[in-house]
Amino acid sequence: MIAMLIFVTTAVVVALAFVAAEAMTESSRNLTQAVEDGRSVLERIRDDVQSSADIGAFMAAFPETTYEDWVTDQQENETGFSDLTNEAVDVTYGDPGDDPLSISVAVSWQEHGGRARTTTLETQMTRR
Repeated sequence: MIAMLIFVTTAVVVALAFVAAEAMTESSRNLTQAVEDGRSVLERIRDDVQSSADIGAFMAAFPETTYEDWVTDQQENETGFSDLTNEAVDVTYGDPGDDPLSISVAVSWQEHGGRARTTTLETQMTRR
């Protein structure tokens, strides 16, 4: 009887550990996907910075909403940025006169269970 109680208790603890591990794995996978999506946006910004005459011309030609709209188009066409639930991207530039220009890309999504998450990638860019 005591052995059965110990066995059942151990089985329940092991099952709960597996459930917790699966939740942590999913959360880690989502964070990795969010970082990859943010990196994709930063790569597109880098390409646009390099194709511009200077930082001022870049900021005039490519306002922050350019990249947010690009992500939305990708989601609507189901060609990208669709692996995370309710994913949204917010791009912010630093001061217009700065060279290198500070750029922040925040990726927000909703975890399983409704928890809102955000990760932010920050960098500085200039023309080479």
